[in-house]
Amino acid sequence: MASAYGEKYGLRPRHIFYTPVASTFSFAPQTGIAFHGTADPMADTQMVKEACRERQIPLYLIENGNHSLETGDVLRDILSTRVVPVIRLTEIFRQAQTSRIITNAHRINEGQ
Repeated sequence: MASAYGEKYGLRPRHIFYTPVASTFSFAPQTGIAFHGTADPMADTQMVKEACRERQIPLYLIENGNHSLETGDVLRDILSTRVVPVIRLTEIFRQAQTSRIITNAHRINEGQ
């Protein structure tokens, strides 16, 4: 919509394309950035790559992301945004190696 409006009135808006589909690129200007989930059932990843390459639109792929850019692994999704501070526990202080705190800390570090 914004691209069509910009074309009609001679404007050059910048765009963020979240999960673009084939018809998106019929209006896509060359100023913008695209985010695409590789498991998106509504758009072929290869088509999105080629369309972005042709238009020189930077593309960021979300591995296993669906059309909503969700991967099904909420913890990994949150951590990958790098908005939430992450602290990795690598040393044990005052806890037994087999305590629940240590066991769960290792599980978190392993993404479980």
